[in-house]
Formats: sequence, C-alpha cells, structure tokens
Amino acid sequence: MPQPLTARRLLGQTLRQFPQQVPGMFAAAPLAFVLFVLSLPGALVLDQFGGPIERWLLLAAVVCLLSLARLALAWQRHLAQAPSPPLRPDGAYLRMVVLIAGALLLVAGLKSLSTTLGVALYFKMPDTPSTVFLTLMLLLWLALWLPVMHRMGAWSLSLPQVALTDRFGWQQSRQALRRRVWPFSLMLLMLTASTAVATGSLTTAWRTGWANAITTAGAALILSVALILAFAILCATAYRDRE
Repeated sequence: MPQPLTARRLLGQTLRQFPQQVPGMFAAAPLAFVLFVLSLPGALVLDQFGGPIERWLLLAAVVCLLSLARLALAWQRHLAQAPSPPLRPDGAYLRMVVLIAGALLLVAGLKSLSTTLGVALYFKMPDTPSTVFLTLMLLLWLALWLPVMHRMGAWSLSLPQVALTDRFGWQQSRQALRRRVWPFSLMLLMLTASTAVATGSLTTAWRTGWANAITTAGAALILSVALILAFAILCATAYRDRE
C-alpha cells in the first residue's frame, strides 16, 4: 500500500495545484463565489458598528455564511470529481452550514476571550514595561490559540466528509491526519490573522477614509479569499490521500 503524503509534501502539492484548480473552483459555483466576496467585508465588521447599518451587516453575514457553505460543498465535489450538488438545500448543505457556523463561532469566542484576557492582564499589571507585557500577552495567546487551532486542523477533513459522504467524520479526520495536522492549523491561523487585519482596516477605512487603511483592507481580503481556496484544496488533497 502506498504511504500517505507527509505534511510538507501535502502542503507543497496544494500550492502547486492552486493555479490550476482555482478557475474550475470558481466555475463550480460562480454565483455563490460572487455573493461570498461581496458580503465578506460586511460580515467581518458586523460587531464593529451599531445603528441602522447593523441590520444590513447582519444580512451580509447571513449571505456570507450561506454562500460559503455552498462554495465548500461545490468545491469539495468538484475537486473529488463528484457530481455537482443540487441547487436545493439538502442534508449535506445543512451539515456544511452547521460545520462552518460552528467553526466561526468558536473563533469569534476565542477572539473575545483573548481580548478580555488582554484587558484584564493590562489592569492587573499597570506598571509593567511594555516589552514584558507584550511578551506575556503573546505567550498567553499562544497557549490559548495553538491547542484550539490544532484541534480544528485535525477535524479539517470533515469538509470533504460532509460534501461526499453526508457525515461529519470527526474521528476519521483525526485518524487520517495524525502527524500531518500542522499545515491545516497553520493555514487556519493565517486565515484568522488575515481576517482580523481586514476587520481592523475596514473599520478604520469606514470611519476615517484613510487611503492606507483601504489598501490594507483590500490586500487582507484578497489574501483571506486565497487562503480559503487553498484550504479547500488542501482538504481535498488530504482526503484523497487518506489511509
């Protein structure tokens, strides 16, 4: 039996496939892709603004979630050369919505906890030198984020599992990715960071119209979409290569 790809080779194969696979992934669900890209900025700043605009941002967040679930389903089936998903929502689509919504809620909760801990640490150590404080904050955030990202990375093959078998397959994903989780966790961390940068820059651009913030927000959004595409390819590649 052929041995599964190592983590490094899995990541390298994903990067090599990226330019070839992206056009077909766009063609697999073009309307959902356009809706996702257009709604993503509003979804990212949902908790940054109040007032009348909040309902439109909430609508953007719902559209973003539903279109991303449609994309994930279509992409995994396209990459596996399986039949396209039906236009009407089915069990696989609903499970994909639940899977992605759960991951987003987990990351949002972790971000909120990180902020709360940072503020609490600041008030507990008011006279601490900035270098020491930042070092402690970094260590605290790493201790908080790395285990969660590792677990989320280990569950990454649930995306193709849902798309192709209509089951989450948590245990199967962990077994297939043992000793090969770090590319998934790394990509998820990078995606979390890029969306955080996009959120901050979009908020600054909205309030000040600062050109640098607009440029940074645009670059971070493009990077975020590219990382989502790459993550989908990584999951499909690992699913094909599973033991």
